Amino acid sequence: MPDSIIVPFQGYGPFLLYQSVEAAEEALQQCGMQYSVEIWDNAQCTHPVPWTILTAEDQVQLFFAKDKLFEINLYGDCAGKLPNGIFIGMPLDDAIAIDPDLRFDDWEQCYQSPSGYWLEDNLDTKTVLSITIFIPEAQEDNLFDSYQW
Repeated sequence: MPDSIIVPFQGYGPFLLYQSVEAAEEALQQCGMQYSVEIWDNAQCTHPVPWTILTAEDQVQLFFAKDKLFEINLYGDCAGKLPNGIFIGMPLDDAIAIDPDLRFDDWEQCYQSPSGYWLEDNLDTKTVLSITIFIPEAQEDNLFDSYQW
């Protein structure tokens, strides 16, 4: 997937938002990617809906609730790019120049774009450490927390 475009609100390569765990596992296997599975019970949350997280080869984490992919976190060796050209390892200042709507969120500790992605920065190197895309409902806490998506 080195040439894959990271498409906010849609997906990355064979990983499409809203797809099932089974479909994502099949895509990982077809790509020949080793992965691990983790379950977060979220028992302490207001809405204790368990999450399933698939982590593959130091480049992608896939987050599922109610068997729907709602978030894709790309990091490490991931070579994908956003449609605007932002990529992992890029100087953060360059990313902000490309998307001047990026704003730092103190609660989430990342830069958020109204275009549907978040950037985590490496404080030591001042570069983009990770890119996260998600379903549109994740932009509104009440809508996301209802799990009616």
